[in-house]
Amino acid sequence: MRMESVVRIEKKKAEVYRALIPLVPRDFKDDLKLLASHAERNAKLLEGVEVPADTKGLREVEVALEFLEKALADPEATVEDYYRYAIDAEEATARLYSELSMRAKSEKTRRLFRWLAEISREHAEILRRHLEMWEFMQENVEEEEIPEDLIEQWFEDIDL
Repeated sequence: MRMESVVRIEKKKAEVYRALIPLVPRDFKDDLKLLASHAERNAKLLEGVEVPADTKGLREVEVALEFLEKALADPEATVEDYYRYAIDAEEATARLYSELSMRAKSEKTRRLFRWLAEISREHAEILRRHLEMWEFMQENVEEEEIPEDLIEQWFEDIDL
């Protein structure tokens, strides 16, 4: 089996991150642009890489992305919903890449998948921090009332 499905998954993640950009505070936009460019780069890296046909994690990632796409199309869905589904998709992708790294035949491919798994875990963590800060902003104070030093510290914590 070729990697077209994983390439498609990475391209879909990039689309989703770009779709989220207009919905979030400006402080989140740069991170989402970066996540989208990482996904596009990952898609290019994966072109032509072979993957076993019986890889379990592929379907899990596709399902997570389907839920995310449905949420984006649902006028009732919230930004929190988008973030939760995006986190699920990144975590599923990390598990998939970990599975593929264990099954890789060459050391180069093994290292590629280990690196991609780590990147997906980092993306999930960035999205988790965004969600945490978004919920804080929604529940406790208006955006204008959040102390500037708190915002700066928060974003220093989530820098890639």
